[in-house]
Amino acid sequence: MTVETQQSDFDRELEILRSEFVHMSLTRPHFVVIFGSWVSCHHGAAYGPPNDIDVLIVTEARCTGLDASFHVLVEHAESCEDRISQSGKWIPVNFTVRTLREWMDPEDPLLGDVRSWSHIVLGNKPGEDLVFVNPRPRANRH
Repeated sequence: MTVETQQSDFDRELEILRSEFVHMSLTRPHFVVIFGSWVSCHHGAAYGPPNDIDVLIVTEARCTGLDASFHVLVEHAESCEDRISQSGKWIPVNFTVRTLREWMDPEDPLLGDVRSWSHIVLGNKPGEDLVFVNPRPRANRH
């Protein structure tokens, strides 16, 4: 696979993630962060193919498996997986939800890991994303 093909796959998959998560009406995210090995391997880190796509959704209120908004997030993640698999590649999409207050907590170990990896804060459309590149993330603590 050429670098151009990898980049076009990355861009296509990023657009799928944006279309599914950024404009959700039920959860109304403050912002959506894509992180982990999927982002890092497309920004110069020397990894093999990523095993999954990690999505952090920062919302006003926490949602759990009992909330309707949680089930909507599951549907969006599954839709991403289905749409990405149409290109012949299946990769799971995992999401985590944090409140804005939790996002600001410097003691949250997951958020410390998110900030140590390369990550993308999705904008409303292409060209509005904030990309943070860290080719050497600290060891994953999970």
